[in-house]
Amino acid sequence: MKINGWDVSCAGAKQCNVTFGNHGISSASEWIRASPVPVFFRNDIGFKSLKIVLLIKKKGGRETLLRARSEILSRLLEPVEIVLDNYANCFYGILEKHSAQENVMRRWHTLTLELNCYECGRQVTESFTETDQVTVTNMGNLVTPAVIEVTPLSGTATLSVTGICRDADTGENLPVVLKNLKTGKTVTIDGETGLITEDGALKAGDTEIWALPTLLPGDNRIILDNKWMELTVKFRPRFM
Repeated sequence: MKINGWDVSCAGAKQCNVTFGNHGISSASEWIRASPVPVFFRNDIGFKSLKIVLLIKKKGGRETLLRARSEILSRLLEPVEIVLDNYANCFYGILEKHSAQENVMRRWHTLTLELNCYECGRQVTESFTETDQVTVTNMGNLVTPAVIEVTPLSGTATLSVTGICRDADTGENLPVVLKNLKTGKTVTIDGETGLITEDGALKAGDTEIWALPTLLPGDNRIILDNKWMELTVKFRPRFM
């Protein structure tokens, strides 16, 4: 198992047991008193739970094992990426609580970690050139943030893109308009961070946008009103 790329085996630990949870679901739907029908709203999701038990076995006695536990926990003070052994997807989250047990005081301990997180696959990158309609397939089963990169191949002042942003309540497509574009300069709209840049410089002032880019599960059709563009879509599929 790795924490932000650091292998827990460096502390004499190994992944022993993992309990996978699902995202919590909350509902604002209600049945108002005296109403003949209930009022339904789309459910919201919360964190996904992940419980990991590590076995720590290291020579040097009890103090060495305590130091190993301390080393692992010190790497979980901030949001982390967790890569599990023998599992394709990874998890991003924060440690919620932990506990330890000194099974054999001087020989091996167990450390239990409980995280609030979300699960996603490896990054997918798809690029398209000189086309005004593309289809991008999101293999996940949840709405997934996306990074959109647009590079004009010839002189054009404005570009309208549909199919990457939508109203969270109604699902209606919301067009994105990019203004004052320059040939060869890449505009990036980052659905994870919310940043809009052009070759690293802020570009939000030249952009009309009402929601951050996301991809729905399955096929997503993206339409540009000018095909003389290079379009790149990056995303990490998310899973319930």
